[in-house]
Amino acid sequence: METKTFKDFFDKYIVIWIWSIFIGVNSALTYNIFSLYNPGKWEKLVIFIIPLYLLAIFMIVTSWFALLNFFKIKIADLLFGKHISLQNLLREKSLDDKEENKKEFERDIIDKKFENLEFSLEDRKMLSKPELDYLNSKLEHHIYKDKNAEHQLKIAFSFLIYGMLFRLAIPIVEMIYELFF
Repeated sequence: METKTFKDFFDKYIVIWIWSIFIGVNSALTYNIFSLYNPGKWEKLVIFIIPLYLLAIFMIVTSWFALLNFFKIKIADLLFGKHISLQNLLREKSLDDKEENKKEFERDIIDKKFENLEFSLEDRKMLSKPELDYLNSKLEHHIYKDKNAEHQLKIAFSFLIYGMLFRLAIPIVEMIYELFF
């Protein structure tokens, strides 16, 4: 197995592994928060506990949305290839159009070289202006997509932590109330 393909496989494995850990922790916390709801026990504490409970639910739901966005941005491409993204579907549709096939350069060749990271500095110097613009737009899109995926994972993690904190605050408020009242 080549080093590059092994590294790609390892990177895919790690990304999916980290995402699945987040899914597991999020699932456990969601179950825990919803099983914690006991309005009979909270009769006198409703003013204090219901806002904490609602904040915990909001944090967990937000974390779920961020994890699903991360799946859509990063994991879906890793698992299902390029065919899952809307941009690629639209591009394939436009390539079917006869007018699109009359381009000045072959996008498929650039796409294959880009996917395999085979562009050297010499290759870039030999590209025409439209080809270079196309390659640069692909690079910018790739960088933006990775940054957006990383941002979604950070959002999921931070809201997961906040959800845990609000979840832990509920028994603390109950204990404080029992001590003083």
